[in-house]
Order: sequence, then structure tokens, then C-alpha cells
Amino acid sequence: MKCYFFDYTSKDRTLRDFQGCLFRSVHDAREHAQLLAVHLQCDPAHDYSGWTVIMCDALGVKVHSVQLPVTGASRAVVFRADNGARLRPLAAA
Repeated sequence: MKCYFFDYTSKDRTLRDFQGCLFRSVHDAREHAQLLAVHLQCDPAHDYSGWTVIMCDALGVKVHSVQLPVTGASRAVVFRADNGARLRPLAAA
């Protein structure tokens, strides 16, 4: 298993991954980078529009990158409670 690191970068900022994650294959690590990008796109608290997820190996060599699309409008998924909703008890098993 190999360790890969996933940094988030923009034009003027870099958020470094100092912990890394172990993966069985580079393919699994690339899928993880793509999943991280999806999570960043859906983060309701921050706008990561135009950021990049940079995947590096343990030596710091860039292996893969995923560019997040640039969006002008809010693209975040926001979950709100339906105050009119009524809870139903679970059916007995």
C-alpha cells in the first residue's frame, strides 16, 4: 500500500494535507481525489469554485489533479428541516 496526499489549491491559497491516506492502487487514490472534488463542490459553508485537488505521492511528486469548475452562482446543496413535517414512529419489527 502506498500513501498519497491531497492538497487543495487556488490562485492564492493552498490547504496542505499533512496526514495522507493509504491506498492499494493509484487508481483507488485517483478515485478518492475525484470524490474529494465532489465534496468540495457541495460544501455549503465555502466556495471552492476554481480550486484544484492535487494528489501527490510520499515524495511530494504530483501524480494527479482534479480541477473544480468555476461557478458564478451558489452551487451548494443546502439541507433544511421541514418544520411542518411530522415524525412517524418506526414500525415494530
